[in-house]
Amino acid sequence: MTATENDQHFKILLIGDSDVGKTSLITRFTNDTFNESLKPAIDVEFTTKLIVIDEEPLRLQIWDSSGQEQHHIVSSAYCQDVQGIIMVFDVTKAESFENTKLWLQVIEQHSGENEKKLLIGNKCDLTYDRVVGHETAKKFADSLSMPYLETSAKRSINVEQAFTILAAELMSIPKIEASCMSYQLTTEPTASTTLTKSECDYLLRLLIVGDSGVGKSSLLLRLADDTFTDSFPSTSSVDFRSRTMELNEKWLNYKL
Repeated sequence: MTATENDQHFKILLIGDSDVGKTSLITRFTNDTFNESLKPAIDVEFTTKLIVIDEEPLRLQIWDSSGQEQHHIVSSAYCQDVQGIIMVFDVTKAESFENTKLWLQVIEQHSGENEKKLLIGNKCDLTYDRVVGHETAKKFADSLSMPYLETSAKRSINVEQAFTILAAELMSIPKIEASCMSYQLTTEPTASTTLTKSECDYLLRLLIVGDSGVGKSSLLLRLADDTFTDSFPSTSSVDFRSRTMELNEKWLNYKL
């Protein structure tokens, strides 16, 4: 199946405590693999997968927030343009379920009001270690008007179904609204030119590091927005901007 410019694009973010299986769920869904010794991502990472629902292709950009499990670290940068949110907990760890309430507060602070949400209880194959009952989690999800599904990335139980359920919910977003929430990037070389990520020749991800106060955020703003302010506050976590530019007749999209 080949992606085209007319495919609908949706950004999905997985959040939850460390070691609940977010990365494993993503690798099971995108590659149909499972690695018992898989190391959590040390930063926010994303992968894409093209699926078809009701004969309509959808391109899902799935973001893994592993490595950012502290609630205060997740910033608006991670939630920018998110249309779907999957909150994951471990059915064998009561604390991870209780913390879904804190994760929900984080999402409400940093994202909009129209995102589609799904609650997942992962590791349902560990029957004898379970401490969070299905009815307890289902009642919580029902109170928030979101679907609930139990999964096992290890045994490949309900993983594809979970993403399909959320994708079907995303299909209810009007196409005009969805396109505004997607990846339209304007360019400065020609003010009238608008490119999507799929039209760029190269997609580059750059990380700016250095001591506090050296001007990393100012460099980022100058390149991305051509602005500067002396009173710009230091970022308290990781932030990013996008910039599309032309070089040697090639279009490059930088995520900085």
